[in-house]
Amino acid sequence: MQDAKALIISPHPDDLEIGMGGTVCLLLEKGIDVISIVVTDGRRSANPSGITQEQLVRTRESEVRESSEILGVEISLLGFSDMESDSNKREFSFRMVEIITNLRPGEIYLPHPEIDKHRTHRTVSRLTLDCLKAAIKEIPFECECWFYEVWTPFPSYDRIENITSFADRKRRAIEAHRSQTAYKDYTDGIMGLNRYRGAFHDTADGFSPLWAEVFIKHDSK
Repeated sequence: MQDAKALIISPHPDDLEIGMGGTVCLLLEKGIDVISIVVTDGRRSANPSGITQEQLVRTRESEVRESSEILGVEISLLGFSDMESDSNKREFSFRMVEIITNLRPGEIYLPHPEIDKHRTHRTVSRLTLDCLKAAIKEIPFECECWFYEVWTPFPSYDRIENITSFADRKRRAIEAHRSQTAYKDYTDGIMGLNRYRGAFHDTADGFSPLWAEVFIKHDSK
């Protein structure tokens, strides 16, 4: 069923884990098919060990496969070196229209195309939104888009998910990216943000999670 599929766009190998590692587990628990598209191969990632670019690509692939296994999510690696060149952008758009058309997901999750301070995140998200429009024009279907937090905390949000039951699994998934946490151990920073989201959520509705992830809904109008 169309509405039983969620497509997650991860510009880099660890973006899904950072932004919505807990929510992925919640979606899977509900019986929703989750497909993660990892756009770039991580060759431009932090490289504190000084290994070759080819070795770094292999390392990052191994890490994302390990973290995906921890979360239980299906992944597809597109293997782009970057999203800077026009040729890569065109190829990405071609492949993404095909992916969206074939899957017809009920939901797409991706970084925010304006708020997120990472240029690659913004580029990938803007291109993906264009691809969604093209896919829907070709084969009409309903799809909601949700933006997840990665590099920049949201000033406000439309949705909050209680990930308390899966906080430990999310932490382990992030820690699987050892080549990156060795450079900057951002695990506690991400989990701290999730703890903050839970602690400072307006509890007037009686909802008071210990750990939480938040999302902004895309207005397609």
